[in-house]
Amino acid sequence: SIISNDVVISDFDSFFIAECPSLVNIDNKDYEVTLFMKKNVDMNGFERWGICGVKGLFDILSGIDTESLSSINPAENNVNFIGLSDLINQNLGGVFSLRSQDIDLDELSIFLTLLWTEKIKFKHVSKIKYHYSGIPGWVFNIEYFPKEAFNGGWLISHLQKTTTEVRLSYISTLTK
Repeated sequence: SIISNDVVISDFDSFFIAECPSLVNIDNKDYEVTLFMKKNVDMNGFERWGICGVKGLFDILSGIDTESLSSINPAENNVNFIGLSDLINQNLGGVFSLRSQDIDLDELSIFLTLLWTEKIKFKHVSKIKYHYSGIPGWVFNIEYFPKEAFNGGWLISHLQKTTTEVRLSYISTLTK
């Protein structure tokens, strides 16, 4: 942590997130997805990194319709939703359309499920870019620039003066 003029810069607050373009394998073909990571505390009080978002998964998975909603007959509840088994079992590609209209599909949940069911293999993180919006009036990114000169290493790659409203919502808009 860095403390100056009553401002604390820490990689352990809600204003700090790591963006990690990563390589995954689906059906023996490599694809890039972006993981978003942030630090939090586990049940034992230890710091840990956790995945807080995924982007790019829907772009590479064909058959996941993120917009459509299927109709379940409004009278189905009178017969214990008897038709639901047909809707699910005969149209596996359309199961995502069975969600309630107020629920958005979540790439992170689908990513973790695909990892758990071994339908997707994680290979590695290709790069890391840190986003920070914890300084009033500013948002900046830090990236690693390998160079054989003295100005290589972890450097600020983006610095933007911003409003309080944009600064406070910056991290949450990255993962949506």
